[in-house]
Amino acid sequence: MAGMMHADRDRPGRSGQRELLRIFLPIAATVAVAVMGTALFLSAQFMAQAKQSLEEGEVERLGTAMRVFTRINQGSVPVFLSAMAEDPIRDYLYGRGSMIENALRGGERIDRIVVGNEFVDSIYLYSEASGILSTRAGLEGKGPPSDPELLGILSRVREFGLSRYVVRRAAFRGDGSARNLFTMILGYLPKEGSRMRLAFVANLSEKRIRAELLGAGAAGTSGELYIVDQDGRFLSHPDPKLFGSSAATDPRFAPILAEAASQGSRAVTSPRGERFLATWIDQREMRWRFVSLSPESAVFAPVLLVRNRVLAAALIFLLTSIGVAFALSYGLRARERRIDLAQAYLRGEIEGEARRLFPALRYPCAVALLRVDGYKRLVAERGPSV
Repeated sequence: MAGMMHADRDRPGRSGQRELLRIFLPIAATVAVAVMGTALFLSAQFMAQAKQSLEEGEVERLGTAMRVFTRINQGSVPVFLSAMAEDPIRDYLYGRGSMIENALRGGERIDRIVVGNEFVDSIYLYSEASGILSTRAGLEGKGPPSDPELLGILSRVREFGLSRYVVRRAAFRGDGSARNLFTMILGYLPKEGSRMRLAFVANLSEKRIRAELLGAGAAGTSGELYIVDQDGRFLSHPDPKLFGSSAATDPRFAPILAEAASQGSRAVTSPRGERFLATWIDQREMRWRFVSLSPESAVFAPVLLVRNRVLAAALIFLLTSIGVAFALSYGLRARERRIDLAQAYLRGEIEGEARRLFPALRYPCAVALLRVDGYKRLVAERGPSV
């Protein structure tokens, strides 16, 4: 009888089920791991390719913006130099003849410059002899200028040098908000350490120039544009309030400014842990660095979305496979226990109180064994007891 029980447990049906479980789970796990590994490998390849494409596109975009600014600069300076040589402006600056007449003629000329150049915010003529004439307030004379910083800038012009941009935020008298300006000063400096006696001051609007630069680079990515000068100050920033501030206040720019290469790309991290792809190109003439920062979360969003979905699907498949294998294994063990219990009862191996619990199940147990396991020999041997 014991040999029969041992043979029952090793029947082909049960062995086949156990074999199925031993094969099913490793195959399912191998497939899931392979899918996840493939997803990670392909996503890494796509991200590397996307990074290279981004760098190429951003370099082209920054190069376009740089060329646009160069054209703005080269187109403006000759106009200002030419205006300085015209009689109406020279007569006003040197105080020759009628000041009123000179102011009318000089004012008309600088008004035409502002109208003809969309990037010029305002123009000021300063003369010790005639005072101040501007496109904002007309003839201001020798009283307080409409640009409160003007006289201070002229007294420090030796620090900036002639024909160079002075980056500043200026709040004009009667104007409610400050403006970001690139101020260019042309004039006459009698001797080192003294204030200029006469000057042509042109204020270019950073807001208008930035809009033009962004429009010229519209074919690029959504990376933000920054311009930093050789002293590490922001000459253009998405936040107007940071115009002219030190780039050292933004930790992302420390590694960018430390790069010696005139063109390149690298990853940088913000204080909050966000990663950005930084691309830069230098304007050597003005010694400015044009920089683009693109968040990796936006650049790689499509690839990361597909990768995460594949990983999630593979993980769900693996967990489902484990669950199915556990359920099948548990069901097989429970079925074997029920069959063993029924066999023990039919063989009279259950004694005492436990045996009295089974009389009502005697024949159903036998039928179940006949149908499920086909124990015909056992039934024949038991005879009437079955």
